Amino acid sequence: MVIIAGGSGKRLWPISTENKPKPFLNLFKEKNLIKATYERAKLISTDIYMVVNIKHKNYVRNLPSEKIYETIGKNTAPAIALASLFLDDEDIMVVLPADHVIPETNKFERVIKKAIDFANKNNALLTLGLKPTYPETGYGYIELGEKVEEGVYKVIRFHEKPDNQKAIEYLERGNFLWNSGIFVWKNRTIKSAFLKFLPEDYMKISILKEHIGKDFFEKKIEEVYKDIKSISIDKGILEKAENIYVIPSDFQWSDIGSWESLYNIFPKDEMENHIIGNVKTIDVKNSLILNYSNKETIVIDEENIIIVITKDKILISRKGSSSKVKNII
Repeated sequence: MVIIAGGSGKRLWPISTENKPKPFLNLFKEKNLIKATYERAKLISTDIYMVVNIKHKNYVRNLPSEKIYETIGKNTAPAIALASLFLDDEDIMVVLPADHVIPETNKFERVIKKAIDFANKNNALLTLGLKPTYPETGYGYIELGEKVEEGVYKVIRFHEKPDNQKAIEYLERGNFLWNSGIFVWKNRTIKSAFLKFLPEDYMKISILKEHIGKDFFEKKIEEVYKDIKSISIDKGILEKAENIYVIPSDFQWSDIGSWESLYNIFPKDEMENHIIGNVKTIDVKNSLILNYSNKETIVIDEENIIIVITKDKILISRKGSSSKVKNII
């Protein structure tokens, strides 16, 4: 099990920051997202690896696992390549992003075990897809191809995050799934894919294997990372490879990638608002208002808005537009 938590969570500004990004925030009181991910991983295996930025090591020190500390964030492909050095060729790698909410752990466990069984028997790069329930523009999509066995399909192609019109089209066509970012494959299979599609970068990362366990390992990672591309596993490999499969999954899932996704999860009042903190409203509907400061806040005659207030920062946005904050941050 490989948990990756190297992102900065810019779209959840102002509470998600470079020093404390979203996997380490207590958004749901009981536990932060990375601890919830860790507990899901334990349902499958006790062999757990975490790829975390070294500046966040204090947030994961109490989670028993093998820690792999990146010194520079270079997106998911280098993180997965680095993790592959710690596994044997015949091991199954399950990649879990640390910013998901999956309350139905029994369904999750059942799907992951099916994926592991398929990956064990096939030269497959496998992902989990979720049936869209609304035209989400903040997720990537997977276009379903032919069924290869019960519950497993070939992937025609991956699609980037769409605009609203395209998202509505995907929803209506019915053969598109949200790309969960959860992956399952044999370590030998993903290493072969790296050597085919990102050979130069993977060879540079592979040199790190001889330094595992040594005091200067993180320093060596920094030296290598300075000289490789920052690229996602989707763009680097999955959009190019042919042996891509997907399991349509029915567990409740959300990628906490925006304030809109949090609004969809949070409970609502009779006006379809979710409000936290010292806030008074008049005729406000369908909105998310989070006041983490001691400022008295009054909102009047608004609909479909997002307001997030901290001690020294304020975000105000229309719903559907809050992700644009990453362009500023």
